[in-house]
Amino acid sequence: MKNNQYIRQAQYKKGFANMVLIGVIVILLGVIGYFVFIKKPTATQPITETQGITIEQPTMNQEVQLPITVKGYINGNGWTAFEGVSGSVQVFDANNKVVSERVPLQATTDWMKPIVYFETSVGDREMMSNLATQTGVLVFKSEEVKDESNVKEFRLPIKFAKPATQIDSLKFESEIITSLKSNWQSIQTLIPFRPGHPGTTAWLSPHSVQFIGENNLLVGFEDGYNPGIAVLNFDGSKFKILETFKNQGNFTLLDWQNLVKKYGDLSYSVSTYTISLLRNKEIVSFQNLTKVPENIFLKNY
Repeated sequence: MKNNQYIRQAQYKKGFANMVLIGVIVILLGVIGYFVFIKKPTATQPITETQGITIEQPTMNQEVQLPITVKGYINGNGWTAFEGVSGSVQVFDANNKVVSERVPLQATTDWMKPIVYFETSVGDREMMSNLATQTGVLVFKSEEVKDESNVKEFRLPIKFAKPATQIDSLKFESEIITSLKSNWQSIQTLIPFRPGHPGTTAWLSPHSVQFIGENNLLVGFEDGYNPGIAVLNFDGSKFKILETFKNQGNFTLLDWQNLVKKYGDLSYSVSTYTISLLRNKEIVSFQNLTKVPENIFLKNY
């Protein structure tokens, strides 16, 4: 009888020990599974809120050309704005060679709020021909503080798109100008305001053209007395008027920049054609629309 009691107690203790052992094993497997299967952040993952900065444009590993339009926002975690600036950005190639100047991230919303949106343009198109690598990185830094060790940094990998050659660009623009001139009589009828010069019923052929994007351009025209400007889009077969400016032949720098921002492409190298301009206080004339370095759409260019 006593032996049976000892046997039952031993079996009970053995069973209890087995249960404890099984519990420990389950816990260990759970811990191991957590570290093995939980997805760890890597350098190529999208920016998270905990990093304090979110880049909306460009996206990670996106093909870009200089200059690069950068958009995003900061939301704390060491990233703060000061006097309308949310930090800075600079372009490097894959060899960590500097490609651009460091430029500020200009706030586009109230910089005193917890979340501050920003936008800027970084890089110079001329540097595209000097790139030594096909990939690079945008290096973002938070606003400098007294203790430089607290400056936050984020690196966004990018790819450099192969730029169109100058010959291809000139050919493309030349074809659009040819189409513009040959179709001008029908295009000018779409301009909402009509010529005011006595005896003139149609707007004269464009005297100036400026490409502000791959398919958008500014066109300067007149009736012999009254000037006008139209923003046109060319879809490859026909022109469409996007906006017109009556009795206006040029813009202030700020107005021109806003116009390019609205209808143009900041990564596009603006090019200007004209039949005449003022250069070194002398009038220079051309037989046809000719490419010039001056931005004749600006006042006091």
